[in-house]
Formats: sequence, structure tokens, C-alpha cells
Amino acid sequence: MKNKRFIFVIGAHRSGTSLLASLIGSMGAVIGSEQLDTNGENLKGFWENRLLVELNDEVLRDSDLSWDMLHLPEGMDFSHDRYQLHRDKAKLILASQFHGAPVALIKDPRLCFLMPFWLKVVEEIGVLDVKAVILYREPSEVVASQQMRAKKDPEFHLLGAREEQVYLHWYTSMRSALKVTSCLPVYYIRHQSLLEKRLPVVESMLRFLGFEPSQGEIERQLNETVEPALYRNRSSGGYQNIPYEFVKQLAYSFEQADEGVDGLCGLHKVENSISSELARSTMDELQKMYGQSYKKLLEVRHHLLLHMQKVESFKSDSEEMERIVRYQESHIQLLERSVPFRLAKVARKWLAGLGMIRKTK
Repeated sequence: MKNKRFIFVIGAHRSGTSLLASLIGSMGAVIGSEQLDTNGENLKGFWENRLLVELNDEVLRDSDLSWDMLHLPEGMDFSHDRYQLHRDKAKLILASQFHGAPVALIKDPRLCFLMPFWLKVVEEIGVLDVKAVILYREPSEVVASQQMRAKKDPEFHLLGAREEQVYLHWYTSMRSALKVTSCLPVYYIRHQSLLEKRLPVVESMLRFLGFEPSQGEIERQLNETVEPALYRNRSSGGYQNIPYEFVKQLAYSFEQADEGVDGLCGLHKVENSISSELARSTMDELQKMYGQSYKKLLEVRHHLLLHMQKVESFKSDSEEMERIVRYQESHIQLLERSVPFRLAKVARKWLAGLGMIRKTK
């Protein structure tokens, strides 16, 4: 593992990181055998390793956080000793998924928050060749994409019911991405450069990552990878519709930065203090999200109560009892997918206290 090269693709959810990862993957970088399944959200695949995504969710969950958080609490240190068991698990996954592969590719929007965790993991393994690519997409396009995603699957996605929530999440993700990559060799590239197949930018990025493709090979891979028809959420242009000044300022900074190795040097010094506007906006949207969560919680409780009323009738039928238990647990899994993990944790304890589900840790 020490001689491997690790490439991390970093960007907010719905920023086009799958497109970027697929292009890098076409050069020979490996994401492992446990790939996330393709679905209607991403017809060409997510280019994420299922085991790594599950571990990332586990690390966030054990910190009472979730992928769709609107604000990362100050002082979070995912490289702390309290995460050692998680890091040990990460090493086992890396060994099983990247054994024999000279170049490992890790892509997950959660890396915007969790890069310190993974940098500690590769440091403990002894890996020296670590590089990252940060991808920027206009926040208005990210918002449109996430809102479409939430509309298609409202049971899963709280994030996206309101555009304000997605703007806050984008800001939190990209601000954190700058902070957690300040110690790394980083290449900055825009989503638009991939879509427009800007050969000099793409070639420069690939050479920065250690690949030596010909221009013809790059052109061929861009043509195979980039499909304009899948670009479904084009920006209407400008920042006039962005509701927050601090989001506009960060987006403008990314727009003005030069693509390349040193493009984000100035942005790494982004102000870390929390503005009153950010704090107030975050609290307002969290309250609305928690209201949605509570409504979902009541719906789940109603379904479970109806099924608990049937239990007495089926006590002698072990097969039917098992079916009811499975139905209850599937509703809890739905609940955990539907609300921020902190709420799901509280909800599970509450329902367990009512005797409505099996008690768990």
C-alpha cells in the first residue's frame, strides 16, 4: 500500500464529481470492486465505492452528523484518536479494495468534511503520494439538481425541499473542502471545463495526477465520458437569485480563481468566522427541516401502531410475526434515510422505549 498513489475527488453533492471521477478512472485509476449501483439519478454510475461511502456515513453518524448537514460544527477533528476504530476499519477496506492497483481513486462528496479522517488513514498506512482534485459547479445548478433529486424521492431526501437549504449545504461543503485540503497538492477545475471539453485544462489536470495520456486519448475519453444530454440543470446565469450574500461571495471567489495547481491558494485563507447571517439562516432552515422530520416520524409511528394492533392476532403464527417485525424494521430504516442521523438516533430510542421496535445500541 505504501507505493500506491491515492487520488481524492472532492466537491459538493450534485457538482459533477461522478463525471470527473469517471474521466480519471478511464486513465487507469481504480475505485474497487464494491461500486455503488447505477440509478436514475446517475445513469453512468456514481464512481463511488459502497464500502467507503458506508464507512463515511458511519463516521458522520457517530459524530451525530449526516451528509446533508447545513453547517459543520466548529472544532470537529475527524483525525482524533476517538476515530481510531473507524480508521482501522478503513485500512482493511483499502487493503481489500485496492490490492494490486497502483492508483486508488476515492470519490465521495462527504470528503468535503472527512478528508482529515482519510489523510490520517493514509498517513498511518505510510502512503506518500496523495493528491486531490476540487471540482466547482455553479451553486444555482447544484440547487436545481438537488431539488430535482428530492422531488423524485421525497421519502429519502429532506435536503432540497427548499432551495435555501441546498445553498447552505453547498456553502458548508465547499468552505470545508477548502479548509481540509489546504495541506495537499490540489488541482482546481470547473464543471464547465469538463462539459465544454477544454482539452488544455483536462490535460493539465491528468498530468498533475501522474498520467501521461496523448491528446488523442484524452479527446476520445472526453467524447465517451461527457454526454451533453445528461447536463440537465443549466444555470440561468448570474448570482441575482442566490438568497445569501456569503454564498455569492464564495461562488464569486471560485469563479475568479484560475484553474490549475495553484488556483485555490488565495481561497484557502477563506474567513473561518461564522457570520451572523450564516448562523441565523442555518437555524431557520434547520427548524424547517426538523419540522419535516417530525412529520415523517409521526407517519412512521402511525404505520407501526397499526401493525402492532395486529400482533395479538398472529402470536401463534411465527412466520407472520416475522413478517410484521421485518415490516417495522423497514420503516425504521426508511426513517433513518429520511431524517438527519441525529434525529433518527433519538427517534429509534423513543420508538424502542414504546416497545414498538427491537431495542438496539
